[in-house]
Amino acid sequence: VAAWCLVGSWVRGTYSFVDQLWSVAPVVYVGTYAYHARETVAGARLAVMFALTALWGARLTYNFARKGG
Repeated sequence: VAAWCLVGSWVRGTYSFVDQLWSVAPVVYVGTYAYHARETVAGARLAVMFALTALWGARLTYNFARKGG
């Protein structure tokens, strides 16, 4: 993801699209981790972390869509 952002910033000449990535990337990372750890002792705690991260990502996405970038 970091390499994609670097190349994308070179191509577009701006770093502003990295802000858009913050609404999606953490949700994917935490969701993947929570999914693979669902059968462990920490599974319930990770499910809560995923839910909170998903709400945070939804808020960021809403703000981005409302403000137009």
